Order: sequence, then C-alpha cells, then structure tokens
Amino acid sequence: MPEEAFVESCPVCLQNCNCKACLRLDGPIRALKNLQFEISNEEKVQYSKFILQKLLPFLRRFNSEQVMEMEIEAKIQGVLRSRRSRRSRRICAR
Repeated sequence: MPEEAFVESCPVCLQNCNCKACLRLDGPIRALKNLQFEISNEEKVQYSKFILQKLLPFLRRFNSEQVMEMEIEAKIQGVLRSRRSRRSRRICAR
C-alpha cells in the first residue's frame, strides 16, 4: 500500500479518529506535528540544570549500589578490591 493511499484512508490523518488518545487531544494531530518550539540558550541551561538536580540523587544512589555490588561480588570470588585500584581503573578507562 503506497503512503499516499494510507494517508488518505487513515482516520488519524483525516482527523476522524475515535480512539481515547486522539479524543483527548485539544487540537488536530497535524497541528501538533508541526509545532516548533523556540528555546533560548538561557532556557536550555536552566532546563539542563533542573534535569541534573533531579537526576543527581538517583545517579549517586545508583553508583553507590553498583560499588556495593562489585564489592560483594569481589568477596564472593575471593578478590579484594581497593579504592585505589578502582580509581586507577576509572582513570585508565577514559
């Protein structure tokens, strides 16, 4: 089926769709597709800082859990991992 034929028969493209998602939309789907947001560099920085503030606690907790898991795995295997060797591996891996 060619794309043109699909668009001509698609209820969403014809703005005649009765699914819950389409019925909840305020405007036509085509208008939503063509939206272009103008975001200044200052706003991008603010949004980035906001995202970082929200993600940082999670990432810290995730990192500590990973370190704890690696230490437990090392104990199971009978290998002791020192903090110094982990740091040197991180530096060498970059």
